[in-house]
Amino acid sequence: MWAGRPRLNDHLHFGPRLRSELGRDLLRQLCSGSTDEAAARDLAVSLRTYRRYVADIMRDLDARSRFQVGVRAIEFGLVSA
Repeated sequence: MWAGRPRLNDHLHFGPRLRSELGRDLLRQLCSGSTDEAAARDLAVSLRTYRRYVADIMRDLDARSRFQVGVRAIEFGLVSA
């Protein structure tokens, strides 16, 4: 099923946030279902900064919801299922 997934570079150009360690950690937090408050605390950023990062990542992935961010992150191999 995943063997035919689109390659990252074939479809979208992701911003630097998704290529950073913080971006990958943020995606893992989103996929785990952590609350914004808990995720911000775990990542040592303010709640406002966390939400801004989430909005940036949603835009980079062309996602309309946080759920869709998780699906696309897995689809493009940014995080493991």
